[in-house]
Amino acid sequence: TCLQSLADLENEAGPKHDRGVPAMSRALFIRDSLGETRDMTYVGLFSTLADALDQQGNHRDALATYDSAMAVLDRTGRGETMTRVIVQHDHAVTLLDLGETAAAEKSLHDVLWRIARSDPSGPLPQQPLIHYAHAALFDWHVDSAARYFSLIANQAAQEKNDYWEGRG
Repeated sequence: TCLQSLADLENEAGPKHDRGVPAMSRALFIRDSLGETRDMTYVGLFSTLADALDQQGNHRDALATYDSAMAVLDRTGRGETMTRVIVQHDHAVTLLDLGETAAAEKSLHDVLWRIARSDPSGPLPQQPLIHYAHAALFDWHVDSAARYFSLIANQAAQEKNDYWEGRG
């Protein structure tokens, strides 16, 4: 927990700090050596490590780490949880950072589908919506991009959220 807190602080401080990756590598090593590799704490360590790797510009390593987190969730019966959706979203954002917009668009579409399936009557969260709309736009899928930007703007107008309405 202490190592994860250190890494979270480093991640928030920005890429000029580099203690996050060693802290998370150590935390994962400790959990591995104890055989504690199936709980949500373990998944959280992978997620924090991936974020630290992203902060340092090690996007390929971050993708592999997000994949590891998703694999733990899938093999422990948590593949349909919101935690899995969040990790997949973060993975897709890293793909966007790398310019792999087609793969990101496909993954973000799946994220939105999973969220909608979990709460069919609720609004979709703005973060995956905006990231999907950006990916669609970058891939010249302008009809899809326009649809999702409009969805963001309409949801935000209903919530009286000027920030998201402007982004939409």
